[in-house]
Formats: sequence, structure tokens, C-alpha cells
Amino acid sequence: MSTDLDLPPHLRGGDEANDIGYGFVVTKRAEAPSSICPVCARLPLRELASSNSELSLTYKTSFDSVPRDELRAWAGHCDLAKLVRDLEMYWGNQNDQIDLYGDEVFKELCERGFREGNDRRERWLICGIVESPFFDQTAGSAVHPDPLSEPSMARIRHWIETCISKHTQCRITDTTLPTRVLDLAQFPKIILREVTDEQGPYIALSHCWGLAKTFTTTESTMDSLKAGFPAEDLPATFRDAIAVTRALGIQYLWIDSLCIIQGHAEDWKREAGKMASVYANSYLTISASNAAGDDEGFLKHREVSHHSLKVITSTGNSAQYYLRKIELEVPVFSISPAAVYTEPLDTRAWTLQEALLPKRVLRFNTKESGWECSKAGLRERWPDINNGGRTYKLEDLWPKSSAHEHIWPFGEWYKLLSGFVNRNLTYDTDKLPSIAGVVSKVSDMAPEAATSPSGYKYCAGIWWQDLPSGLLWAADGTDDGEISKLTKPSRYLAPSWSWASLNGATYHPLAVIENTANWSPIKIVKFNNVHLEGATPSDGGFMGVQPGSHLSLSAPLLAIKSGTGKKNYFGAVDEMIFPFHNVPDENLLGTALLDLPGKLDDEILAVPLIISAAKDFYAGWKDHETAQGNKRVRFAGILIKRSDGLEEGYERVGMFQTSASSDKAARMICDWAMKDIKLF
Repeated sequence: MSTDLDLPPHLRGGDEANDIGYGFVVTKRAEAPSSICPVCARLPLRELASSNSELSLTYKTSFDSVPRDELRAWAGHCDLAKLVRDLEMYWGNQNDQIDLYGDEVFKELCERGFREGNDRRERWLICGIVESPFFDQTAGSAVHPDPLSEPSMARIRHWIETCISKHTQCRITDTTLPTRVLDLAQFPKIILREVTDEQGPYIALSHCWGLAKTFTTTESTMDSLKAGFPAEDLPATFRDAIAVTRALGIQYLWIDSLCIIQGHAEDWKREAGKMASVYANSYLTISASNAAGDDEGFLKHREVSHHSLKVITSTGNSAQYYLRKIELEVPVFSISPAAVYTEPLDTRAWTLQEALLPKRVLRFNTKESGWECSKAGLRERWPDINNGGRTYKLEDLWPKSSAHEHIWPFGEWYKLLSGFVNRNLTYDTDKLPSIAGVVSKVSDMAPEAATSPSGYKYCAGIWWQDLPSGLLWAADGTDDGEISKLTKPSRYLAPSWSWASLNGATYHPLAVIENTANWSPIKIVKFNNVHLEGATPSDGGFMGVQPGSHLSLSAPLLAIKSGTGKKNYFGAVDEMIFPFHNVPDENLLGTALLDLPGKLDDEILAVPLIISAAKDFYAGWKDHETAQGNKRVRFAGILIKRSDGLEEGYERVGMFQTSASSDKAARMICDWAMKDIKLF
């Protein structure tokens, strides 16, 4: 059976005769019979308005309780009777039934019963509108085609008022205006204002610039924009942002391309460094999610996915409802890699922090508007479903305890990174700057004990306190099980030991496997210091570093033999098996993942960084408690080689894993000779 049931024209507002397919013919409505519609009379509207009890109603398609002649007579003028009649004809099985659920109901309408050997269903949701007296008894909301319509804005205002009055976590304590804002007080004249220590609410815009960068603030346009300009000169996305800001009664709007001087390196560096507070302190941030460029606009006409339904109650009065087909969707609110959002804005790297930093985000998606704050994640079509807030919150990105309970206390940070690195950048040099706002806020949570001797908490993409595990990144996998390829950028992005040094998607493979609580740093490995060229402790190095940045550590250096090039079970060509030189277990093998295509050679050295407890691993995935005499210890670390042009320096070329029996592992560690390593 097709799942694309189209409702008859009278549910779309038309009454004229028309063949709508499925063998249905809609004719002009006849005069209503004198009695109450037998279908509508069974709707528990009165009880719903005064009771919280669960109510339901089932129509068997055989309609023993509703004579067919009455159903046909009422189908000529009653929408619900017509719907039931059409569904009965369409589904056409005497064993099927049409269920109308009440209470939390009107929540699922017309759920098709199971047919033998066929578990496909069609479900339609009864939706109300804000003005409807029965709106609280409906599950969903009818989405107005115009996102700026009064019903749409009433929903948005309700979200805002609820957040302001009830969510203490979302309160904004600093209302200082940014350096520059757009003043809308004299609309349609817009004024670019430079302010100093002025207070007031403002709205920020998160948007995709696109290819048409025709209206920006530069040194040559600054004076004219400060004098004022017509709103109609702005691209569509900016005009839409002004319309929403004014509809919410806010005077000031912040847009990066207008409030930061473009082409001015000093102004960009200074103002880009303030982005974290600009978004965090905004009254709310508008997310122009559905627009791929500023010339598109985001207040687009939305496809009407519902159908009007006038119901005649048992009192003879009428009530307006809407039917919407239930799609196979889950109302998820997340900025994680698995987020349900697939809008153009969600593909850009810069916009990840623009979704995380604000206390409140108002999204304009293709099908509906959405709301995100610390306590609520809401969608226009599912107003009663609240996921409790963002999946990732800033406060979760730094471990709650300073003690290392296990090797991956920064697990939430790595999950965030795995989503970030899959997003697009126009300029690859923006890789570190585009997440600097989030880093700045997370750094504020870090204790002084998490600081390197040179004064840094954050080391070109990796937290100083988390270096043993932070260094263990690799190329991410693709959908077909292969390893995605990393490429060397044409310009310097970060030191070789940072995930930000190469172009392409990376992840921390050991952070996503089970039993990570049993990994711990190898205690004899010491991280001595970090030098970040082009950065200072006062700026944290958040915006990026220059060539010459390096990490100093003391660790074992294990020589390896040439690799075999053996593919792993995923078929990844860059995972290789190699034996170690000069270790007690001559049969010890390791698995390598190279950062760039190439082969293992004798110039490559292994630096072990972390170790697992013996009970954590047993080859063959058998129960380690019953695998007597086969308990093994795992090691993981990085692969390095001499850096070209640096006599005493090394660079990272990959990561590795290996395992050894617990007794041999203990002897290995005792025999390891420590070396001072300078890693660029």
C-alpha cells in the first residue's frame, strides 16, 4: 500500500467535483441532514475540555455502529465523516480499523491496523492552532506557511517568555552591547552604531554568507553605514533578521559581516576574539538555518503539510482542526554528529559555536521554527515534546572532577570535535579560530592546575591536562567502512601532533570504544612544556598558532620494523601491522594508522602514551574472567619521525595500538629507556 495518501480536495478547501485517484470521486456537498453527524458525535471534545482522563474511539471499517447510508450522507458536508469514509474505502479491509485517540490524544489519528504480513502504517496527527479553544487537547501545531505570521510569532513569543520567566540557567547577566550594532530605531533607516559600555538587549544573527558578499562593512564603507542606509539595500537574510528583531520588540541587531570591519586584520582579530561573549550575551540568536547564502533569506514560504478539518461537535457547534501526516521522524535537538538537523547552516564550521554559545537560539528551518536553550528543545510542529535542552552544553565539555577517573574524562569534548571536523570551511586557516569561542568559555572552567608551565591550558586543539589521550586521533571512517583520507594543507594550520594540522575529518577512536575507564596514562611519560608560536598566555592561543610551535616530553622511543601493509577487517589501506625491535616479546605486533598515505619504515618510532588494565582485553572477545592465562595489556600511542630540516625535532605521522601478556608488559615497561622529545 502506498504511504502517500492524499486527502480529498474538500480537506484542502475545495468542494467541486473532482477525481482524486484511488477510485474516489468528490462531489459538491449536499445539504446537511437534520441530525448530528454520527462520526463527529463520537468525538469526546466536551470530555477533553474538562477531563484529564484518557479517552479513545475506534471505528471499525465494517462500520457496524455507523450505517453506511448515514456515513455517505454526512460525507457530503462533514469533513471528518468524509475522511473516515475515504479512509475506509482506501484501506478497504474489513479487519482494519480507524483509531481516534483522545486525551493525550487527538494525538494520533487514523492509525492503520496491522494487516497480515504487512506492518506498514499510516498515521495522521490532529493539530490545533493557538487560537483554538481546544488547542491544549491537541498534540501538534499547524504550521503556518508564513514564519512571520501572527500564529507563528505567538508561538515564538511563548517560548521566549517561558525561558525568561522559568529558566534560571538561561538568564543573561551581562547586557553590554558589542562594539558595533545595527540600530533599528529609525526603521526603514538602519544605522551602524559604535558604542562603548552601553547596556541593552540585542539579537545576534547566525548565517551562511554564501557566495554573494555584496554588503559588508569595510574601511571605505564605514562612514556611510554609520550615517544610515535604507534597509532595502541589505541582502534578503539581513532584511529577514531585521523583521524578526523588530517583531520581538528589540532595537539592536548584531551581524558579523556588518559589525566587524572586513579586510581589516587588526579589527577582525580583536572582534573575532569577542565572538564568544557576543553570542553568549545576546537576548537570543537567530539561526538562519534554511538559507545557504545571504541572498536567499530565511523567512521562506513553508509548504503546508496539513489539511483543514472542520468538526461538528455533539452540541452542533463547529471547531477547526488540522490533519498532518506523521512522518518517520524523531524530534531531536542536538549539535552532535547524529543531529537530526540537515539544514545548510548546520554544514558550516563557524556556526557550531554560534549554536552552542548563546543562551537562546531561535531556528528557522525549512519546515518549521525551532527553539533551543539550556532547558528546552522545542519544535513548532511538536510543541508538547521537550527534550530538556541541548544535547551538548558548555558546562559538560570540561570534566566535573579534576581527578582522572579514567583516561577519557574529555569524552564530551571529543564527541563535539567529531561533529565539528565534518563541517565545511571556506578558508582552512579558520579551523582553530572557528571554534575559539567555545574553547574560550571551556577554558574559563579549567582550574589553574590544568595549565602548562608556559601558561597555556589549550594547546592548538588539545587540552594540556588531556594530552595523553588528546594526541590519539586518527582519520575518521566513511560510510562504507573505509578510512577517509587526510591531506596536507598548502599553508601551516597547526603542529603535526594536533588534529587541526591536516585537512579532513578526524576522530579519537579509543574514546568511542567500550571499557575506556580502564585506560590510564603511562606514568613514566612526562609532558614538560608547550611552546605556541604567535600566541601568548593572555590570548590562550585559541585563535591559532604559527610554525615553530612544539611540545616537549620525555617518553620511551620504540623502534619498529617495516610494516606488512596488511589491511584490517574494515579494508582500511592505511592500517598496518608491524613488529617492534628490542622488546622482550619478539612476537609483539602493533597496528598502525598513518595520518597520510605512505608506508612504515625503519625511520618511524613508536611513543606509547596510555595503557589499559589487564582485565580489559582478551583476543577473540571472550570473557576475560574465564580466559585463564591469556590476559593481556594494551598500549596505544603515536608514531613519529625526524622532522625535515630540524636536527633535534620530530613530527607525528600516525598512531598505533598493540598488546602484550601482562607479565611481559611489566618487564617491557621496566626496560624502556626514556628520551627527551621535541615534537613540532
